[in-house]
Amino acid sequence: MKNKLKNLASLKLLSEAMLTFELKKYEVIAKFAETSDWNQVYVNDSRYELIRLIMVSNFVTKGFFTMSDLVGTTNLNTRSIERLISRATKQGYFKKIPSRDKRVIEYHPTEEAFSMVAMHLSLFEVLVNSLGPHVKDILEKEVGVSLEQINEVIAELQEPK
Repeated sequence: MKNKLKNLASLKLLSEAMLTFELKKYEVIAKFAETSDWNQVYVNDSRYELIRLIMVSNFVTKGFFTMSDLVGTTNLNTRSIERLISRATKQGYFKKIPSRDKRVIEYHPTEEAFSMVAMHLSLFEVLVNSLGPHVKDILEKEVGVSLEQINEVIAELQEPK
C-alpha cells in the first residue's frame, strides 16, 4: 500500500495539470452553455462532448457532418443523437442540406457552430498550457500548428457576424 501511495505521489504535477484542465474545461463549457442555451445534459455528459468533437472534426475535414458520422461512437442511442442535432439545428448551429444521396442529410456549420468550434479550440489551448511549455514545442513540431495560430483561428471564429 505504501509503495502504491509513493508511486501516486510521483504523479503530483500530472494530477495537478489534469485537475486544472478539467476544472477549466468545465468552466469553459458551462459558460458556453449559458451563452448558447445548451441543455445541461448536453454539457455535463461526456458522451455529448465526444459527439461535439466529432462534429468539429468533420467540419474541419469535410465541411459538414452526417448522422452516420456520429452514430456508434458512444453508447448514446440514435434517438438521443437525433434530439441533439434537432435542437442544435433549431437553435441555428447547423444548416440541413440534402446530399447527392437524397437519403442522407448533411449538417453544415453556421456562425453559431463556429462559436462551438472556438470553445473546443480554447479547451485545447488550456490543455496545452496546463501541461507546460515543452508541450507547445511538441505541438508545433508534431502537429504543425502553434498556439498563436490556434488563437488567431479562435479570434476569427468569434468575430461578430
